Amino acid sequence: EPASAEPQPVAQPEPEPRTVVPEPVTPPEPEPQPAVPEPTAPPEPEPQPAVPEPVAPPEPEPQPAVPEPVAPPVPEAQPAMPEPVAPPEPEPQPAVPEPVAPPEPEPQPVMPEAGSPVAEPAPVTVLSAPGSLGPTLRAYRNQDCTDCRPGEWAISVEAVAGPAAAPCADPLDANGRELAALLGRSVALELKEVAAPGPEAAALMGSSEASARVLELLTDDSRPCRVLVAVIPKAGRVRGMRMEAADASGIGDCLADRPCPVGRAHWLGQPRVYREPSANVVWGLFVNEAPDRERRARMTVYFAAPYRAWQPPG
Repeated sequence: EPASAEPQPVAQPEPEPRTVVPEPVTPPEPEPQPAVPEPTAPPEPEPQPAVPEPVAPPEPEPQPAVPEPVAPPVPEAQPAMPEPVAPPEPEPQPAVPEPVAPPEPEPQPVMPEAGSPVAEPAPVTVLSAPGSLGPTLRAYRNQDCTDCRPGEWAISVEAVAGPAAAPCADPLDANGRELAALLGRSVALELKEVAAPGPEAAALMGSSEASARVLELLTDDSRPCRVLVAVIPKAGRVRGMRMEAADASGIGDCLADRPCPVGRAHWLGQPRVYREPSANVVWGLFVNEAPDRERRARMTVYFAAPYRAWQPPG
């Protein structure tokens, strides 16, 4: 018989791998700590000496009672004094005008006795030639100008005004402005640094229409209304002016627009100062109102020289 077949071994399942559990590690024993000393009790404080109890001060002896001050009697009310009243302000007084010298009375004709010859009428008063009132140009440093201040010069201009046969008809203002333009724009006068009256300055301008026109306006002594002109260098400075009038009775200073001491004559306003390109020109207007006599007008201009060493030409 066939041999019986041996049973085949049955394969056993392989065991699953197991997780190895580590053995517990024993912690090291802690090192012994030093022993903490027990706290020591603080020493007891030394006993302090006993403080004596405060002794009450002795009671003050009773002082005699001071009598209360007696209030002084209230003075009787005095009647109120009235406040002083300020005196009223004085009313402004009207300005007292300066005394004006009365004009000289006109000479009255003497009536001839019956049967006596009739005298010839007296001639018109004629003054001497220009220049009789003083020099034309003076200076403080030359000791010939007593009315100059230190550093000043004085230039004087004269003109004769004829008798006033009729009211003045000349255009004085227009003539003055024309003269200022003619003289003040002259290059010749600028180069020479002229200080002179108008007629002399015209002669220094040379022969020209301008100089001829200047002489035409300034040299007619028959006119009762006159324009007086002075020329000073353009760098000079006018510091003052003076106006005078003279006749046979004397000479005196005049004020603008007021009768002169000689009577029946006056200046029209103050002299004018024109600063022109080549020179300074000063001009004034004089009027003679006397019908029977000539008058001499004189205008003086005080000025500072253009520089210290300046000298007038000539």
